[in-house]
Amino acid sequence: MDKNNTRLEQIIALVDELGYVSVAHLSQTLYTSEITIRRDLKELAQQKRVRRMHGGAASIIRPARLPGAEMHEGEHPEQPLLDRLDVVVTSDLLPRFSGMLKRHNGKKKIPIVAESLPLPGTETCVRIDDYQAGFDLGVWAGRYAGEHWEGRARVLDLTYHRPNTQARSQGFLAGLRSVLPEAELTLSINTQSRYDMSYQLTRDALAVHPDLNIIFAINDVTAQGAYDAVNGLGLPHGQLIILPMGIEGETMKELLMRQEWIAAYWRCSARPTMN
Repeated sequence: MDKNNTRLEQIIALVDELGYVSVAHLSQTLYTSEITIRRDLKELAQQKRVRRMHGGAASIIRPARLPGAEMHEGEHPEQPLLDRLDVVVTSDLLPRFSGMLKRHNGKKKIPIVAESLPLPGTETCVRIDDYQAGFDLGVWAGRYAGEHWEGRARVLDLTYHRPNTQARSQGFLAGLRSVLPEAELTLSINTQSRYDMSYQLTRDALAVHPDLNIIFAINDVTAQGAYDAVNGLGLPHGQLIILPMGIEGETMKELLMRQEWIAAYWRCSARPTMN
């Protein structure tokens, strides 16, 4: 089975397991660009193996139902889903999701647990302190550079324009410079949190700045693109290190265990913040 067919089967398995999966979730899980995922979903929909939905795809063999959304006594099928939930846990607060909550007219105020951004009008948002998490990772990177490269630190920052990801990048540089004041931010690039852009921009950056030795990635998708770019260039191990904010997915975990370019700072001292 070729790589494309394998990915299509993985998409079907995820959609059938969850009932509905967003394009963004598939992109991050399979380390593939959203453009490619949309093309895959179009092909699968033509084959009548999934049902295309706005922003994702639904299973044709099972209804989409969120965990915890089972019917309880006194509830009715026509009752809005948000009225039947006690809490919303999400990995990302996308504009479409934000709008859905804003349009919610129910009486219940729903706590939001997220790793991303607070939403106006919501009762609670629990998330990490992105700046502090970046700062802690920057301190670790400074000590690593001191031990391995005599304090030389030339940074490629693969960031994103959102406030939480900007805070991660800013915190990382501040933490790095708290250990190595002369650390140089060579480039800071908005990759739009896309694998394909991270891949190409990393290759371009290393072609122009071969002395780069630290790559900071604001999430797994960005780090995966950077890893494939570095690995494809055939650079010798020990020349640089990629530091992602968070480790999710089996691919990234396997790379970490093999110690191939990827490193992670495991002691999470970043405080949760509440809004």
